[in-house]
Amino acid sequence: MHKRNILHRDLKPDNIMIKKDDTVKLIDFGTWKELADKKGKTGTLCGTPYYLAPEIALGFQGDAKYGKKCDIWSLGVILHVMATNEFPIEAKK
Repeated sequence: MHKRNILHRDLKPDNIMIKKDDTVKLIDFGTWKELADKKGKTGTLCGTPYYLAPEIALGFQGDAKYGKKCDIWSLGVILHVMATNEFPIEAKK
């Protein structure tokens, strides 16, 4: 996906399916974005709050740009939740 300059932008457990043969598939590409080149950035606000990379969340405060690393962040959050059963960051109440 990233080799083709495509961002998923909403990686979360609900969008990862494991087939009977243990093949992993990403689903729900409703928020995907094709970047113009490998160093491309976008600034559209989208995604699921607990899995948002900081650079996407900063977009709520101004003109933040992000790239492929946002999907890597979301994957890291998924792995953290799998290992600890807790989100790495909790919002203040």
